[in-house]
Amino acid sequence: FEDLVLVNEGYLLEALDRFTGRLVWYRDHGLARGITPSGLPGDPNEVVLADGEAYTVLGHYFPNGRGGDGIVTRFDPLTGIDRWSIRPDRMDDDPLLEGAQPAGPPLVVGDLLVVPLRKWTPRLETIDMVLAVDRADGGYRWLRTIASSGKIRSNTGRPLATLAEIDGDVLVASPAGAMARLDGRTGSIRWLRRDEVPLRMSVNTGFAWQISGPVVCE
Repeated sequence: FEDLVLVNEGYLLEALDRFTGRLVWYRDHGLARGITPSGLPGDPNEVVLADGEAYTVLGHYFPNGRGGDGIVTRFDPLTGIDRWSIRPDRMDDDPLLEGAQPAGPPLVVGDLLVVPLRKWTPRLETIDMVLAVDRADGGYRWLRTIASSGKIRSNTGRPLATLAEIDGDVLVASPAGAMARLDGRTGSIRWLRRDEVPLRMSVNTGFAWQISGPVVCE
């Protein structure tokens, strides 16, 4: 798949020849169901590659909700055929997953696929979490709540949470007001730093390619 460019357009996955731009294959995952949230999509819809397999999240993330079902999928980059697909909000391994939606690009850490999640409560709280599933079959491995804060009172919403890997651990930066390092095997917190978060944003949070995140410097 070194000669392919993989594109996630939300509900359409495509592979293009990197030399000619010719369409090699496409997989149509249908249209968004339900009401599409207002605003501009804030998720870069990245496709993550590891060991000859591809991972991505379907749909679009908007400032105050997700368009689509928030399906996380593993697929063959050569053909687009699904290996497995999961909906985190329908996994019954932990009651905290109810209502949670992917809110950022996934990250491969060893034999795990790690996904940032976000949920909103009736009390207008924003809760950021991190979910780890088995790369082989999408099975639940662990879930960790990182931070919560009052939901921002504007139509811009909070930026996405972002992840990075260091020595098999997971670094997460949450706009709900925390940075943390998690044990990649268990999800337990090695350290966590809290910060203040505004309830109003003075400026727009920017486009998907302007998302900030942790960087590991060795």
